[in-house]
Amino acid sequence: MAKNQWTKILRRQDGSVDFNRNWMDYKLGFGNPDADFFIGLEMLHRLTSNGKPKELLVVLVDYENETRFARYDKFRIGSESEKYAITELGTYSGDAGDGMGWHRGRKFTTFDQDNNAGNIRDCPQYFKGGWWFHDPCYSGLDTLEGDLKKSCQNSQKWTTIQRRQDDSVHFNRSWNEYDNGFGNPDGNYFMGLQRIYELTNFGGPQELLIILKDFNGVTRYAKYERFRIGSEEEKYALLDVGGYSGDAGNSFEIHKGNAFSTYDRDNDNSPDRNNAVIFQGGWWFFGLGYHGYLNGPYRQESESNNWGISWHDFRMWNRSLKYAQMMIRTKC
Repeated sequence: MAKNQWTKILRRQDGSVDFNRNWMDYKLGFGNPDADFFIGLEMLHRLTSNGKPKELLVVLVDYENETRFARYDKFRIGSESEKYAITELGTYSGDAGDGMGWHRGRKFTTFDQDNNAGNIRDCPQYFKGGWWFHDPCYSGLDTLEGDLKKSCQNSQKWTTIQRRQDDSVHFNRSWNEYDNGFGNPDGNYFMGLQRIYELTNFGGPQELLIILKDFNGVTRYAKYERFRIGSEEEKYALLDVGGYSGDAGNSFEIHKGNAFSTYDRDNDNSPDRNNAVIFQGGWWFFGLGYHGYLNGPYRQESESNNWGISWHDFRMWNRSLKYAQMMIRTKC
């Protein structure tokens, strides 16, 4: 029996076809199967909902001609009444990273039909294409994200990757939880190491902005012109952070080169202790601990004379702050 052949459902190769299309175009499909192409949501629903279960293969090539792939052993999307949501996405394998995994259950959105699941911005308008968007709208093969490597948009907004504002969400989490992310983007939040890795490696050069507030109402900031972390195989190490400016002090650059550690994954360079256990949170710790550390226990004002959410050059390493936020955006 002949092996089943792969059926192309999407291809991007040269930009000759505009993917910033309306709902009806995405429903019916457009382009040429031998060139830039989208098969159509209705056809995709029928293919994945009838007959034997389908698997998905995504092949990616960057501008240095490096090829990566992501494969999922199950793939199915819903009907139009279900907004063509990704109703099933199976187990990931490959070397490109699980960029589609975050989109399970998400509805398809176009510029004229907004089905975003609580996104903080209009993703199709922002990235100029239809997709099963997930806040903050990354991993869109139909969008212009890849073009950010070639041209920068001065209107790029900051994307929150971490926020601490109260004690309603604890940050003493496992490796898997830090990998996948947790919390609410509008509240206490950690985006997830895999997503941060993808954004800082495949979304163009990123800059980092850190906002800090103490219990006296004083606000300070630290801005870095460069920010990039490694893959899970590299233990999500802080590969690059530099070009500091601001008034909070440069308490983060000293962490450059260190791997990420959690209580169940000791990757710091201390031979006799796990700093994530001692300081009750995941971070890019070095041997003695940290200078800047924003994932420790949240302290109330009465407890703030202790480490927790700490920035050595602002309020010392052993004092805790009221608020912290980390944001990134594509650097122009």
